[in-house]
Amino acid sequence: MSHFKQLKDKKGFTLVEVVIALAITGILVTSGVSFITPFIKLFFYAPEQLRTEYIGNQIVDSVIEGNHGIEGLDTAKMINFASQEVIIYTNNNDEVILLEWDPATGKIRRTLPSGQVQFLPIDTPNHQIKIAGSVTPEVIFKYFNSFNNPVPTPINDPWLLSRVELDWVTYTGTNNKHQTNYQILTGVHIKKNSD
Repeated sequence: MSHFKQLKDKKGFTLVEVVIALAITGILVTSGVSFITPFIKLFFYAPEQLRTEYIGNQIVDSVIEGNHGIEGLDTAKMINFASQEVIIYTNNNDEVILLEWDPATGKIRRTLPSGQVQFLPIDTPNHQIKIAGSVTPEVIFKYFNSFNNPVPTPINDPWLLSRVELDWVTYTGTNNKHQTNYQILTGVHIKKNSD
């Protein structure tokens, strides 16, 4: 009888109490993880995402508006040649500028009349941001006529063009696994100047 009395006096947890404690602990841990995850993304993912967006916008601004004394597509007097990866245009200063997507590096290369080659954006040429077409990787530039119909490339007749569209994804990482990416869809209307 003394053996049963010892078991009765022994303090401990029942199986039901242990299961309830584990369930409550699991709920608290799950809630804590779902609460902390946004903060982890904010501190570790957001800066890289912001950098990707910033450099992507710099590249677009360089192509459309120009920079460092080179006029962009918005001042194009004439498009001399256009394909999915290349635009050759003459700007208002009668400079012939070549814009070309380099598939090996995933960057936009600008060749000046002097023959100097610049990777855009010029301010951060060693960035790890790459560009690809959003639908098909090699379709960087799309062209439309005045009726907003797509114009097939290559284009040798500049009078067919009314608008150039940039439909890109800027990204870090590889083509198969983007660490960060940023969709850019913009365009520029081409002024038809006849001198």
